[in-house]
Amino acid sequence: MANEGFNSSTFTFNGARSPLESIAYSDSAAEIAVTGSTDATHVYVAGKSNPAITVELVGASTETVGSTGTAVVTWFDGNTHTLTNSVVISVDESGSLDDKLTTSIGIRPTRA
Repeated sequence: MANEGFNSSTFTFNGARSPLESIAYSDSAAEIAVTGSTDATHVYVAGKSNPAITVELVGASTETVGSTGTAVVTWFDGNTHTLTNSVVISVDESGSLDDKLTTSIGIRPTRA
């Protein structure tokens, strides 16, 4: 049986957004080499966190690049990802013949 948990996941950005097609949360950091001459192997530390949320909605959206607010992903199992001070960095709407219109919104952290 397939994991259908996404079906009850939610996304909010200054209010609830639906219907959802997909949600993605990612976080990465720069790889900083701190290897010294006495280290037996290369040694690294992580740079600053670089989180991102991408959400795809069914239908058009009135969201615009530069909009700010709090973005919250709540997964079906209760786990959450929150970007308290966030900004919309991309809005892409697309559709094709005999198919639905979708809007993809990219969100990143910003200063308060």
